[in-house]
Amino acid sequence: MKSRLALVLLVSLCLVFAGCVQKPVPTPTPTPITTPVASVFVATPTPTPSPCVLSGSTCCRGQLCNAAQVNCVEGTVPSYSGCTDQCVVVANCVPRPTPTPLPPGTLFYDDFEDAITTAGQWAMDPVWTVRKLDNNTFLFASTSRNNSFARFGSPAWTDYAVSMKFKLDSGTFRVIARNSSAGAYIAEVMPNAANLRMQVGGGSAGVIITSQLGRGQEGYRLNASSWHDLVFSLKGQQVTLLIDGDSVFDYYDQTFANGSAALMTIDGVSVSLDFINVSSA
Repeated sequence: MKSRLALVLLVSLCLVFAGCVQKPVPTPTPTPITTPVASVFVATPTPTPSPCVLSGSTCCRGQLCNAAQVNCVEGTVPSYSGCTDQCVVVANCVPRPTPTPLPPGTLFYDDFEDAITTAGQWAMDPVWTVRKLDNNTFLFASTSRNNSFARFGSPAWTDYAVSMKFKLDSGTFRVIARNSSAGAYIAEVMPNAANLRMQVGGGSAGVIITSQLGRGQEGYRLNASSWHDLVFSLKGQQVTLLIDGDSVFDYYDQTFANGSAALMTIDGVSVSLDFINVSSA
């Protein structure tokens, strides 16, 4: 009995003081590992300036183009190629294009395709304008006012023929030749007739010859929907008018020897003209 008690006491002392029974080692809690998130950098694209269009349109960043003042030496003209990042027009001077030489005997020609050429050859009242329709550029006048002029040519011209294509929708127009302070010869074209007039000094243009026309669907009337050919010729004392190749009048006079040319509106005209040519007669 005593030996059992001693044994129990010994075991208890061993547990308390000797560490006979090993205490359990706590399992360490794992430290979580955070996976780094990759940073994504999106580059902001540099805006590309839009092309600069002249004459009031926008250029880069929606700003208006700044006008370029380019002073070019004689023989050169400005050439515009866009604008800078600051919306300043880029321009430099380039050699002036060589115009296509006129055929021998040609004194004047205009098909109205080149605005610069047209502007340099004419003195026009505001009624006369250049229009573009169906890929065709032409001279046009529509007005209820009389005596609106488009002048061209040299006062030194003597013998010459003025030719053109015309489409007369209504009213009357005139082709004036050998025009000077002394007077002029005038071919007056109406839908159903043509007159030869002579303007002497500042006096009225009296009718010399009247000829009926018969080129359209109605008797003695031009077809208003069609283009017609006109040639007003002055050679020496002979003054002639052809329309669509047919002689309208043929007159002899020696009143005026030289002068420039002109076009003139009459009676609420609506007329289109193109391919105006002046050649030595």
